[in-house]
Amino acid sequence: MEFDLVSLLNDQGVFFTYNTDSLQADWININCPLSSCPGYPDTKFHGGFNLSDGFYNCWKCGKHQLDYVLRSLLHLSYAEVHD
Repeated sequence: MEFDLVSLLNDQGVFFTYNTDSLQADWININCPLSSCPGYPDTKFHGGFNLSDGFYNCWKCGKHQLDYVLRSLLHLSYAEVHD
């Protein structure tokens, strides 16, 4: 990824977990923030960021653009995410 997602999530107070499965060690998991998700509001960490490839996927609602998820998660505008 071009930026430090872990630091961003920490700075914004977003609770996340690291995937401890050695085959998926490059994933961090969050509660899916998307209101269109069938599991919304998520409380079981269905969403995840792949740190090595820079994408987001949710076990309930699928793959989404990273900037869209960050805007939803952090309540930011398009311009704020792309600065």
